[in-house]
Amino acid sequence: IYGIGRNLSKKICENAKVETTKKCKDLTQEEIAALRTEIDKETEAIFKKYDLDSSKFLELQEIKILLKDISEEADIPCPGDKEINQIFKDYDLNGDGLISFTEFITMWKDLKKMKEQ
Repeated sequence: IYGIGRNLSKKICENAKVETTKKCKDLTQEEIAALRTEIDKETEAIFKKYDLDSSKFLELQEIKILLKDISEEADIPCPGDKEINQIFKDYDLNGDGLISFTEFITMWKDLKKMKEQ
C-alpha cells in the first residue's frame, strides 16, 4: 500500500498519527509494520462501517453514503450523482460494479487527502 523501507514517507507517519519523537526515516522495520497494521485496521473499520449489507463489497449506494458523510465532516459540498458515479467507476478497477476492499484502500487514501484539504 505504501512505500515501506528505511526511507518511509512522512505521509504514513502523519496518517497513523504517530506520537513519537523519532523521524520516519529512523523507524525500525517492526515499528513500520505496526504503523501499517494500524492504518490497515482503520481502513478496514471504515470499509465495514459502510458495507451495510455485509457483502464484503461496497455498492454504489454505500459509496454515496460514505461520500455524503465525508462531505459533511469536511464541510464541503457533496458530489452530485453524476460525480459519484464517476468516482465509483474510477475506483471499480475490475468493472464488476462493486468496490472490493483492495479497491477501497486506494479510494480511502484519496478521500482522506481530499478531506484534509
